[in-house]
Amino acid sequence: MGRKTYESCPPLKNRITYVLTKGNTTFFTDHTLAMKIYSIKEIPNLDTVFLCGGAELYKEYLSLCSEFYLTIFDFPAFGDTKFPYGLKEIQKMFPKVELYKTITNGSIYKYSK
Repeated sequence: MGRKTYESCPPLKNRITYVLTKGNTTFFTDHTLAMKIYSIKEIPNLDTVFLCGGAELYKEYLSLCSEFYLTIFDFPAFGDTKFPYGLKEIQKMFPKVELYKTITNGSIYKYSK
């Protein structure tokens, strides 16, 4: 995830979180390694990666993903940053879509190539 996203949410448990930053920051917590990484391809032992935002990372790396999960809520969500792609653009990148899971106040869709 990007540094701004990391700073806005609690650490994710039971996984290692790499925080991509263009700054000189290097810090460690129980579940986080943050270092100056310019490309997701610099992460060692890269097998499966979950891209957790923010908008700048989605713009740069979403097209490299084979699958994409999108949560759509049944209520208006407010924030200072919007997802960089609309549904039509997502459907061009990921033409296959299926309902993955219904949740309280929304649905999760799985998009794939």
